[in-house]
Amino acid sequence: MSESQSELAAVCMPRAEQERTPREWLGRALEELALARVSFAKRNTRQGTVLCKRAAGLALNGALMYFPKDTWGRNFVQHLEALQSDMDAPQVVREAATRLHAIATDPKVVILATNTWVTQCMEDTQNIMAHAYTLIARGESRSSH
Repeated sequence: MSESQSELAAVCMPRAEQERTPREWLGRALEELALARVSFAKRNTRQGTVLCKRAAGLALNGALMYFPKDTWGRNFVQHLEALQSDMDAPQVVREAATRLHAIATDPKVVILATNTWVTQCMEDTQNIMAHAYTLIARGESRSSH
């Protein structure tokens, strides 16, 4: 990661989070995704949804370390919101971000989730995480040359 990338990452992320490597962010994201899967299996839709959003956002934190974008904000909700219209991202990723961001997590809202809906939520999260992984791999490749 270049010095200018580190400086912008410092603006976009809280201090404790800056100390993680991009791969560590991916690892955290995978942990959140596993917890989401368990939550959905227990029919805890709200928790599963929040964990999916967090998983996507944590993976994007890793990507932000190589490709800082101040428009992506500081938290996973802002990351997803910005990714919806990020023309550098593939359309499938922008659409996944749109669907994931649109899911209500307000405790006053009841989410009636079918198996198809849960599958879509998990796939959207995985597509965003795969995009983040691609960016991280690209960043690692550029920094090793």
